Amino acid sequence: MKQLAEVSASDKALVSRTVKELIAKGLVSTASMKTGDRSLECHITAKGARVVNKVIGQARERHARLLLALDTEDRVRLYGILQKLQEVCADID
Repeated sequence: MKQLAEVSASDKALVSRTVKELIAKGLVSTASMKTGDRSLECHITAKGARVVNKVIGQARERHARLLLALDTEDRVRLYGILQKLQEVCADID
């Protein structure tokens, strides 16, 4: 969960709760990494893969529509702001 929290810039407790919800819905499964600690591997299930495949196209279409609302100058500014925020997140961790 620690690694998932780090790469998603999220709180470990939030990640843990989210993974439990995904397990309950049959979208992911976990297995012990057998490293002697409590580390778990998370794996997407077939059902989870079907959900991802269904929504990824919808998400990309929505993203494209949102960006079309901005002119080129605004998009450049937006990407610059997002880059700065991403750098701050990396520095915080």
